[in-house]
Amino acid sequence: MRFLSYGPMFPSVFWRQLHTLLRSVGDFTLLLISLTPEQQASGGASALLLIYSRQGLSCRVTVGHGTSVGCSSTTRTEPELESNARMVRKLIRRFMIVASYCIFRKLETDEYTQSALTRIYIEAGMLEKSWLWFRRFHLAGNLSFEGYSANIDAYGERGHVLEAERAFICCQEAKKLTVHEYNVMIKAYGIGKNYDKACQLFDSMKSHDVVPDNCSYNSLIQILAGADLPHMARPYLRMIQEAGLVSDCIPYCAVISSFVKLGHLEMEEGLYKEMIQFNVEPDVVVYGVLINAFADVGSVKEAVTYFDAMKSAGLSANAVIYNSLIKLYTKVGYFKEAPETYKLIQSLEVHPDVYTSNCMIDLYSERSMRNGRFEEATRIAKQMKELSYNNVIGLYALDGRYKDVLGTFKEMIDAAIHPDYCTFKSLGAVLMKRGVPKRAVKKLEITRKKDAESGLQAWIYFNTLICSWSI
Repeated sequence: MRFLSYGPMFPSVFWRQLHTLLRSVGDFTLLLISLTPEQQASGGASALLLIYSRQGLSCRVTVGHGTSVGCSSTTRTEPELESNARMVRKLIRRFMIVASYCIFRKLETDEYTQSALTRIYIEAGMLEKSWLWFRRFHLAGNLSFEGYSANIDAYGERGHVLEAERAFICCQEAKKLTVHEYNVMIKAYGIGKNYDKACQLFDSMKSHDVVPDNCSYNSLIQILAGADLPHMARPYLRMIQEAGLVSDCIPYCAVISSFVKLGHLEMEEGLYKEMIQFNVEPDVVVYGVLINAFADVGSVKEAVTYFDAMKSAGLSANAVIYNSLIKLYTKVGYFKEAPETYKLIQSLEVHPDVYTSNCMIDLYSERSMRNGRFEEATRIAKQMKELSYNNVIGLYALDGRYKDVLGTFKEMIDAAIHPDYCTFKSLGAVLMKRGVPKRAVKKLEITRKKDAESGLQAWIYFNTLICSWSI
């Protein structure tokens, strides 16, 4: 028995070539589907290829969520079909097949294999064939609610909403609608960005005596929140709460994040209070979203209130939250709190991100150079995981340390980091402070724009020359 896995996609021409080859192999070849629940959830699949010999072997096929095969005989020897096996493998590898066709003269295809083959046709772009294959089983009455939901989901995941709707209607005609079919159809509408239809379908469930479950509510809430439609999602948040199906803060977090993205801070605060009222415990993600939202607008009181609430709940802050606080403290010029929080990030044994370090540099340079904190700003800049040369050059230029400007600039070039507009702006400021006319600096910039390499060398030459002069 030999099992082979293959990658994501193949064109329709593959089918003609594969069928021709397999007909030449005859009963000695069996191509199997293997589609586990985990693979279905991730949108992937595996192709299992079994080359066997009839001599002394009988084939037993067992089908569950995936399809497996077993063989019983007095021998377990390798088949003598190596040339055909190589041909099949070569053909499959050539077109990177994701799942394959179940071909065996006496094998009865069940609904699991049927839905897997529907996915294969869809992956291959053969929608009409996929529909005929599905319709054949639908008309024969050979599909359970699980089979219908698998087929609806197969179309929906690839954005074929019309075909998913047709399959849903077939399920309705067969009187096999359950909450599962509604859930996958709602998901399909979400993928297709048909948000109104998703809501309408959800709202129609009770009229068909179908009760929404936790998945129904969460799926719709996540779809609407992710589409920046938190006002549409909020009523369903209340409904899931009233149904007693809220097991964690995830649906609240999705809607709160969506309101934050739109800048509706009063709505996110209302949802937070609602969570507390219904004894839904916020996690560190919820607190992080709230703290960052108020940090963005410079509201220290609110941000610190949520930070304290998080600590009171026994939750530990992470680097993301500390970064938000540093962003806030540097924005409002809190000299004491910003360095203390910066040290807390370092205590987590993670590198502060570039933006956070830039905030600290900004705090020490632009707002507090007059207080003699230049050396501290430089030290922080040099601790950055990805050193911001522009910030360091800017700091040296601001402090009048022209030789350090030139040294950092050369270090930047040696590190193969390309200077940008901000770099040359600082270098130009150095030249003008050294007495070089503004017109000459502009000429250097024009030269650089016309020929990057020659212009760069001109900048290096003039800065070296000017900075070597004594004042």
